[in-house]
Amino acid sequence: MTSETMLCIDGVTKRFPAFCLEDISLQIRQGEYFVLLGPTGSGKSSLMEMICGLRAPDAGTITVAGKDVTRLDPSKRQIGYVPQDYALLPFKTVSENIAFGLRARRLPTHEIHSRVDQMMDVLGIKPLAHRHPGKLSGGERQRVALARALVIGPAILMLDEPLSAIDEDMRDSLVNEIRRIHQRLETTTIHICHSLEEAFASATGWA
Repeated sequence: MTSETMLCIDGVTKRFPAFCLEDISLQIRQGEYFVLLGPTGSGKSSLMEMICGLRAPDAGTITVAGKDVTRLDPSKRQIGYVPQDYALLPFKTVSENIAFGLRARRLPTHEIHSRVDQMMDVLGIKPLAHRHPGKLSGGERQRVALARALVIGPAILMLDEPLSAIDEDMRDSLVNEIRRIHQRLETTTIHICHSLEEAFASATGWA
C-alpha cells in the first residue's frame, strides 16, 4: 500500500447462504473516481456495506487512509454513503436532511449552518432548502443525498447505483454533475453499478 492509497481491501471474505465473496483485494488511490461494475446479485452492494461498516467480513482487512477500519464503527470511518433509494427523511426539509450527519456528530450550530449552506451552494440546491423530499424530482433528491454525504467531509464517497432511480433523459446531465462535483472536491469516489453503459459514461472523460 502506497502513501497515495485511500482504500485498501485485503483478502476480504464474506459467506452468505446463497453465495460467497472470497478473497477480495483492491486498492483505490486518493482522489480517484472508481467504478465497480457487476450484474445484479454479484455482491457489489455487500462489498460496499463491508467498506462502510454495515456488515463485518468473515476474514480480511479494510484500510482507509492507512487506518485499519475493519471492525470500526461506521460513524468513525470517514465514509459518505449515498444509498440507491437515497434514504432521505420525508418529515425533514432539504437543509435538515443535509445537516443530519453533522448534528449526529454534535457540531456547533453555527458550523452546521455554515457547512450546510456551503454544500447547498456547491450542489446548486439552495432554492430547495425549505422543501421536503416528497416535493422534489428524482434528480433533486439525488443532489440532496449527495450533499448529505459530502457535508461531513468524507475521505471516501460511496455511490450505490446512483443513476438507477433517474429518468433516462436526465442521466447525462447528472453524470456531468457528479463529474463536476468530483473535480471540485476531489473526494475519492466509488460508484457501484450494473450497467456497462453507465460505467463507461461515468468512468470516461476525466481530466
